[in-house]
Amino acid sequence: AKAEADRVAAEEAVRLAKVEADRVAAEEAARLAKAEADRVAAEEVVRLAKVEADRVAAEEAARLAKAEADRVAAEEAARFAKAKAEADREAAAEAARLAKAAADRVAATEAARVAEAEAERAASKETRPSATAAVVASAPLARIGRVGGGTVGRGGSDARSRRERAEPIEITNVGFRPGASGAGGARVTIHHSAKATYRIVERDRQLVLELEHSRIPRPNDRRPIDASFFGTAVGVIRPMEDRSTSKVRIEIGLRRPNTRYVVHQTEDHLVLEFP
Repeated sequence: AKAEADRVAAEEAVRLAKVEADRVAAEEAARLAKAEADRVAAEEVVRLAKVEADRVAAEEAARLAKAEADRVAAEEAARFAKAKAEADREAAAEAARLAKAAADRVAATEAARVAEAEAERAASKETRPSATAAVVASAPLARIGRVGGGTVGRGGSDARSRRERAEPIEITNVGFRPGASGAGGARVTIHHSAKATYRIVERDRQLVLELEHSRIPRPNDRRPIDASFFGTAVGVIRPMEDRSTSKVRIEIGLRRPNTRYVVHQTEDHLVLEFP
């Protein structure tokens, strides 16, 4: 009986030891599993934190890069605008200088030509017979027109009396003068040795001034005058002499349609004003 009791007690002790060992093993396994889970969770937290930090850093880098690009672009735009403004200013100043130089040159040339023409006219009057000098034309003082087509005016003395003259009327100067700065007007002046019979024929963007029994003795006065540079209504002026008909034609090109003009004539010159 005692031996049986000892056996039973030994078996119970073994069972209890095994139970305890199993419990301890289970607790250790649980502890290890929890430790592993905590480690994995911590690593995930670190990974996510790094991902977020990288995202924030990338966004900040992109923002800074865009801000820098915008700054550079703004500086470049400002530099370009400043350079363009300076170039425009220099171009405007150069254009104004060239316009003034051209106007001064035209004015000086015109003054010289008028002076030369006046001297020649005075000299020719001294040698011309008094009967010739006594012929007086009777054109209207002024005539107002607008380019639209057709023959719009005739002035000067009777054509027959002009044809009967021993000498044709001499066109001594054809000149152009622009209006005051910014006014936009212009004046074409034809100097002649005596009052001439004339008519004006209107064509498409062109006035043709015909002077009867006239001639242009000096080749320099038959040269075209390009007045288009000045931006007025007048373009190119072309004086021409037709010896077969003893007429002088002066073609005045117009840069704009429906151009208004006013004609004045005196004893020694005829003026077309373009307001």
